[in-house]
Amino acid sequence: MTDKTTQIDPAEADLRARILGLMEQQAVSSLLEATLEYLRNYPRSGWGWLVSVPTLIDLGRYDDAELALANARSYNSKAAKSSIYYWHCILNKERGNLKKAQRWVNKAIEADPDNGSFRVTLGDIQARRGKLKAASKTLLSAIALADSQADSGSDADLDEAHFNLALVRRSQRRYADALAETQKALVIDPSYAEAVALRHDLEAVLQGGWQGVG
Repeated sequence: MTDKTTQIDPAEADLRARILGLMEQQAVSSLLEATLEYLRNYPRSGWGWLVSVPTLIDLGRYDDAELALANARSYNSKAAKSSIYYWHCILNKERGNLKKAQRWVNKAIEADPDNGSFRVTLGDIQARRGKLKAASKTLLSAIALADSQADSGSDADLDEAHFNLALVRRSQRRYADALAETQKALVIDPSYAEAVALRHDLEAVLQGGWQGVG
């Protein structure tokens, strides 16, 4: 996220650091107040408008998030456009407009094809729209991209890519393949609660546990 004007004073830098700290803590209420304070003081900051969007979406303030994105487009440099497209996608996804969300995430991928997180989001949306084959292809491309970037030492969203692919495989009744993808997600993040629950579900069906239900 890059402002058109990158020079900031010490007071602004301190407030930015406070906002980033609150983001790490997931302190949603305090984060909202801090970002609103920041924007009162620096209303032409593209960084401030864009960083406010996730909190506004989390709180269901969708119209405010739409306005924040409009201001982010006005005050950010072109370098931030992929992030702006991505948050338009998330906003529409939360509003239930998956078709529009998919259009926005495709624009994000076009602007930044090396961002695996965007591909994971696209795969999730495709799966939610019932396009399982397309979702599978997208998620495999996200995993391949992450593998090609392995030297960077980042597993960002790779666990989610494997988990989402596991969900797709489960929907296709490919339970053994789904379990394999779930295990890969858990190797990356052993504390991934949803993946642990999915593993138990898949192990049960593979062992015929459904036959004893009811």
